[in-house]
Amino acid sequence: MMTDQASKRPGRRSASRVRQLRVEYRRRTILDAARTVFSRHGFAGTTVDLIAREADVAKGTLYLYYPSKSAIYAAAVVAALEDLASETVAVLGAGGPTRDVLRAFFVTRWRYFEQHAEFFRIYLTEQGALAQDKAGALVRREAARLHERQVKALERVLEAGVRARELRRVNSRAAAGMLFDLSYGVIVRRLRGFAPSAAPDVDEALELLWKGLAR
Repeated sequence: MMTDQASKRPGRRSASRVRQLRVEYRRRTILDAARTVFSRHGFAGTTVDLIAREADVAKGTLYLYYPSKSAIYAAAVVAALEDLASETVAVLGAGGPTRDVLRAFFVTRWRYFEQHAEFFRIYLTEQGALAQDKAGALVRREAARLHERQVKALERVLEAGVRARELRRVNSRAAAGMLFDLSYGVIVRRLRGFAPSAAPDVDEALELLWKGLAR
């Protein structure tokens, strides 16, 4: 026969899960608001008050989640990079001809950065300013982890392309790293205003790398 204590456990787990979901929702609301405010005012012009107002929470409530503006900024950057990594890995795992998968990889990353261009411009310009900050260390650590996740997904695509005899034999690890860096270079050119649109650059980059990879 089930004891009273055992019978209460499912209810406690359910209540705990509801609290966890509420916390996750509040964090996401704060970070979405922070991204908007940072994009609008830049890092220097953004205040915790502005973020709290945009998120529609009390300033004290915001401090329960993040201790400072730098911590909010770092968390917003990491959340954006995590979203991008998830989209990238999903596209790379979708299957299909290797060239089509690689083009989808470039286009997915370009579109994501285009949708959040102002925020990522700030990210590019503030990297040095936060270099010695704990927030900067968090961003670098998480960016490295997410970079590795995406490069491994690219490596699997290249290995599959070799097995399918679409690609010549290459060092898939090295080639995956180069492909990732090339995609980043295309995006940075666009964000820094060196190209009016990244779309032509995507096709030119793909054509260039395909000539080096194809059998």
